[in-house]
Amino acid sequence: MGAELAACRQAVGIAARLAAVVLELRGDPRGAEPLGEAVALAGGPERTLVVADPRRDRTVIARLREGGAPDVSDSHDVLVLVGPRAAAVLAEAELEVEGEPAHAVREVADLVLAGSPALVLRAEPERFLLLTDPAHSVAIWHALNDAGRDHGIVSVGRQALELLEAGERGAFKAPR
Repeated sequence: MGAELAACRQAVGIAARLAAVVLELRGDPRGAEPLGEAVALAGGPERTLVVADPRRDRTVIARLREGGAPDVSDSHDVLVLVGPRAAAVLAEAELEVEGEPAHAVREVADLVLAGSPALVLRAEPERFLLLTDPAHSVAIWHALNDAGRDHGIVSVGRQALELLEAGERGAFKAPR
């Protein structure tokens, strides 16, 4: 796991968030309650997708489900690119952009990677979340790995990803 953490700090890591819960909210999200550490992605003017960790965001998930938010996890895979070279890998893999790419933190963009649509959020300066249809996630994974080869891309496991995210929240500072 040390090599995975080092790669994410010095180059770029790629991971699949297999346990992520994706819920769909309808309507204008501007008046919505805070989501804690769950991440909201605008999927259109009247649709927001919320990506939550079932271990960390149980209260948010329960509140949204009680409010009628459907669980659309089965129709969305979540990939993560993390590290100082993540933006370069994404730019290299990008084939088509609908609108502008996500440059600022919390900006969302609709991209087409490897001929497949993906919703991309720049969650942190060095971390991107990509939501895609499960039928397209393998092609996108390969496109990102191909684009990241010259950038030192490394596949990252769940534990390393959780340690990195805990560090972003200030909950954990792993030795460098």
